[in-house]
Amino acid sequence: MKRFPAFDPPEYVNWQPDPALVRAFRETLERDPERRALVAALTKEDHRALYVGLLRTRLSRLLGLLLGLLLLVHDLADLRRGCAQRLRRGLDAVDVVGLEGVA
Repeated sequence: MKRFPAFDPPEYVNWQPDPALVRAFRETLERDPERRALVAALTKEDHRALYVGLLRTRLSRLLGLLLGLLLLVHDLADLRRGCAQRLRRGLDAVDVVGLEGVA
């Protein structure tokens, strides 16, 4: 898998597999006969489906973060214009202004 510094933290970009951990993982898979049979029965399509599921989860989290930041920027713009509608629903304006450093 190719890592991109813009999307991944440095420890992901510079990650290298630890041979001892890879060996321990392999031994864990092979220790239990039932688990070993399940893994051996996986097809390429099954592997692909697992990868797609993991990728979908990662993209969903990124999208949630981006949407949250977009709402924060929108709220801050409203606050500066003096029409912070979402703040009238119980959010404290001081807390929102304190979050300005995040946006």
